[in-house]
Amino acid sequence: MEQSKSSDISVNNFNYSGFWRRFAASIIDGLILSLIGIGISYSLGTNPFAEEAKTNLETIDRVLTLIVSVVYVLLFWVNYDGATPGKRFLGIKIIKENGEKLNYPSAFIRYVGYWISSLPLFLGYFWMLWDKKKQAWHDKLAGTIVVKTDKKVNNFIVAIVTMLALFSAIGINAFPPIYKEIKKASYQKERQEEFVEDTKKYIEDVNKLDTQTQDLLKSALAKVQKANELAKEPNITASEKEQIQTLLASSIKEAKQVADSNPQSPVAWLQLGNIYSFLIDVADGADTWSISSYQKAISLEPNNYLYHEKLGGVFFRVK
Repeated sequence: MEQSKSSDISVNNFNYSGFWRRFAASIIDGLILSLIGIGISYSLGTNPFAEEAKTNLETIDRVLTLIVSVVYVLLFWVNYDGATPGKRFLGIKIIKENGEKLNYPSAFIRYVGYWISSLPLFLGYFWMLWDKKKQAWHDKLAGTIVVKTDKKVNNFIVAIVTMLALFSAIGINAFPPIYKEIKKASYQKERQEEFVEDTKKYIEDVNKLDTQTQDLLKSALAKVQKANELAKEPNITASEKEQIQTLLASSIKEAKQVADSNPQSPVAWLQLGNIYSFLIDVADGADTWSISSYQKAISLEPNNYLYHEKLGGVFFRVK
């Protein structure tokens, strides 16, 4: 019975901080650390809103941000009377259960305990709601308590600042998908502009070919178009099948003549690739010939988006 009394006295010796003050302090500190993390990312030239680290520099970014977070917490807990800026603003601080200040081993154990408190749906954090000393699991691991200081706290100002910090934190966390969509729209716009410019250049390059070469190209494309029209007709006769084969063979021959007579012209290889691409569902090996022709065009003009799109289209068709 006496032991129970002394336990109650030790529990009531301190003015423990409740859930909401601690939650508000965490929001403020989280916002500060988020802004520091964004600053680190921009100083390294990495994307602060990337969902995962894909490069060595982004990995360094994540490691630096974690180190800053650890240093921030341990430094304030041990050297600044157990209070981070958020806790200081809310008039609370961390001490040991016996009333002593934190040392670095206790502070580190408490920090590691954050992950343990988070694991089962943050149950370790909510534990303070019914605990006599209002301890979360990380407090119990480190033997710490969070108590109110003598600072007078204006609840209205606290509520306003906490709400602003909360909305800012939500905004920062919600920004990655928004940022991703902005980047996607920007990318699509750039690609569309590139496609228009490259198409104009392609037309100009075709017009630079000599008249005989242009006539061969027109003839080859016309024959492919005629063969496709015949192939779409229902109940194709034997003579029509023979005509289709003749048209396709002739179109390939003419396209090859264009490429052979203009081996350094990317548009010549592009047109040969186009004709082969029309035959992918008709002639065996047409996909390989088409890919080879487009790759040749790309090797001659690697920065032309149109050529890459054509090659990608063939890869997509043949999976």
